[in-house]
Amino acid sequence: MLRLDERNWIKCGIEYTDGLMHFSVVVTRGVSDWSVIPLPGISLSAPLFVAADAS
Repeated sequence: MLRLDERNWIKCGIEYTDGLMHFSVVVTRGVSDWSVIPLPGISLSAPLFVAADAS
């Protein structure tokens, strides 16, 4: 989870639902938006890349 304050944050992770693995992301900028993508056939490990912009 990356949090600027209580109204601006992002959280991502892997969730197991109905026997399938899903990539899940919640983005909040005043209101929240949740996206889920099924990951059929993906191994239990996967790389995660993070980029930061200080500007």
